[in-house]
Amino acid sequence: MNLNYSRVVGRLLEYRKKLNLTQEQMGIKLGVNQSHYSKLETGSKIISMHSLRTFIKNDGDVVLLLTGEDTGYGCLEHYFRKCKTQWGMAELYRMVLWLVNQGVKLQYGLIEEMPDQYYKELRALEYGLNSISIWEGIRAVERLTQVDMAKLLDVNIKRYRRIEKGKIEPDAEILVELYEKLKYSPMIILNHKMFYEDRINKVWEGFPFSIRRKLEPFIEKTIELINEYESEKE
Repeated sequence: MNLNYSRVVGRLLEYRKKLNLTQEQMGIKLGVNQSHYSKLETGSKIISMHSLRTFIKNDGDVVLLLTGEDTGYGCLEHYFRKCKTQWGMAELYRMVLWLVNQGVKLQYGLIEEMPDQYYKELRALEYGLNSISIWEGIRAVERLTQVDMAKLLDVNIKRYRRIEKGKIEPDAEILVELYEKLKYSPMIILNHKMFYEDRINKVWEGFPFSIRRKLEPFIEKTIELINEYESEKE
């Protein structure tokens, strides 16, 4: 267990105590029995992708658990729900990124801009939409070889290649390394819809109402155009 993942183990214990749950009850949230959960809490076993997804279904905050940051739920969530497909959500995300940039400039001046990380994540997702795995997309954006990526994530090359091909799933330790080394949100792998909501809401919620009111009509129009386009393709 590396240092980055050891922090997750500590947060898992803190999370359980905050909810005032027994190990058995917390295990249910992660889809494992008490004995298995006890090993997760000591770090002798790594949290699996299945457990992370189960945790999300049971209203657990995976972003908080893996990164220490709260998930950004809120005001833009209902907009993404109006999109019918993954492509539509990606297109809306692109437009909202641009609008948020305009909002940042309105609030802080022309010097401020959205973090480049948000655009890198969007490009990686776009590779995934074009029948390339999200892992290949991340490598393409970062200009890394499979060997580079394996070293970065601290896994052997055979295991990394199987993950990239979708033959096996990454565990929580790998998602933590992806975040710590390259700053990609765990949600980019776990849940695309929640990824979009988390990233944008964290910025959007900082805007005063006057700026949100100026930008929201553009979001509504974008959704209308996206849905019209998708309906024509059906």
